[in-house]
This record gives sequence, C-alpha cells and structure tokens, in this order.
Amino acid sequence: MKFKDVIGNETVKDYLRKSLETNNILHSYLFLGIEGIGKLKLAKEFAKFVLCLNNKEEDCDCKSCLCYDGNNHPDFSVINEQRRYYKD
Repeated sequence: MKFKDVIGNETVKDYLRKSLETNNILHSYLFLGIEGIGKLKLAKEFAKFVLCLNNKEEDCDCKSCLCYDGNNHPDFSVINEQRRYYKD
C-alpha cells in the first residue's frame, strides 16, 4: 500500500501501513486537521484497502474494490461535520 495519491502526512501514512501489515486495524479512526491537508483522500484510500477482498494491492479489481471505485460500496460512507451522509 503506497498511498500514491496522498502527498505529505508521512507519519500518518506509515502508521496506517503498519496497521494493515500487522492486521491490527482499529474499529474507528478520526481524520482531523485543517482544511486542505488531504484528510479525506487519506481516509478514503485507507478504507478501500481495509475493505479489499484480495491482497490489498493497488489497482485491485476484486468486487469490493470495484464497488468502492464506483461509489457504491455498502460498507463505506463519509460523515461530514454537519452529520450528513454523502457519497463522494
């Protein structure tokens, strides 16, 4: 897992990579910070790897990744600050 589309946040990316490698994934994560630092992009990419049915490889074509890429995964949603649900 490389987080190829996420610039910066190296410490956070290393932590998330290690969580996946050791299969020590927590039940929830909060991605907080100022606007424009890549929180949503990082969270979404991490979620895709957590939901992947195969080897958590980049550019995977398993059913889960295809649903996720099509914004149609039943186990993924984003909650914004106003507590509204939306699919991005």
